[in-house]
Amino acid sequence: MERSVDAMELHQLRYFVAVAQCGGFRAAARRLEMSQPPLSDAVSRLERQLGVELLARSSRGVELTAAGETFFDRAKDLLARLDTAVLEVRDGRLSEPIIVGLGGGRIAAAELTYPLLGGFRDAHPDARLVCRELNFAEQTDAIVSGRVDVAIVRSPLIHPEVETVQLFTEPRVLLVHHGHPLAKRQSVTGRQLLDLSMLDLRSVRQEWNAFWQLDDIRGEPGRRSPSFAVTMDEVHIDMVLSGAALTVAASVPRLAANRHLASVPIENVSGSVISLVSRRGSRRRNVDAFIRHAQVIAREASTLVPGAEPAAPGSW
Repeated sequence: MERSVDAMELHQLRYFVAVAQCGGFRAAARRLEMSQPPLSDAVSRLERQLGVELLARSSRGVELTAAGETFFDRAKDLLARLDTAVLEVRDGRLSEPIIVGLGGGRIAAAELTYPLLGGFRDAHPDARLVCRELNFAEQTDAIVSGRVDVAIVRSPLIHPEVETVQLFTEPRVLLVHHGHPLAKRQSVTGRQLLDLSMLDLRSVRQEWNAFWQLDDIRGEPGRRSPSFAVTMDEVHIDMVLSGAALTVAASVPRLAANRHLASVPIENVSGSVISLVSRRGSRRRNVDAFIRHAQVIAREASTLVPGAEPAAPGSW
């Protein structure tokens, strides 16, 4: 049995992490833009080299074994540190760039994403921003591991090592397939959604998943349609295929429109809070400057983001 650590290759770790995050080989192959057989072979070879089973395979997908959970955490941390080291070496400067994570890419801060980033560049020409798109499953890990210095995300993200600064709030809407019974409604209330089948984003943190499914109103157990989507495009596809519903920020239908889906305003539910998150106690001076700048720019949200309101002071 082959167990040499020296024989491991970096791509094996990346493949294993992708499969674990996606919950299956097919979804991971799509994310990695490769065919499924070489992906499966690479992960199987990694298991043989370690001498342990990392993934429990079934017709429903894969689940991490106890050994797999331990190795998954270590592999993610190692890859994040390596990515950061490569970025630093290529840039030639160890501390100057501010690495900004964008949760969901351009929709991170709704219509304020580009003004926020561009405004900082204009106000601080000597500082360099390096932006990294973060999928929904990696928003917290990217901060905790140090892969990004600060991230623009949708709260709630709860972690003892993460510090949160709220910027502004925008309304949430119900997103449904065009053929859904609620698709043509002018508005709905949270109570009218109690029996809906909601898209269950199983690859993201529990508190984040629960927020978008309205679990505080719907209670447990609610009807769910399992999904391992971690990007907005994947969410859209799974919603079209499953017929399930989900709440999203009101800016999503504007900035990531999908003609197969309809958005319906929701009355009397909490809004989506756009926040900056950073690792507690590890901020550099230029990162603090970026956060202060973002707070100033966020005051313009009410004119640039329809329905936006100042976020309440404090943090999750």
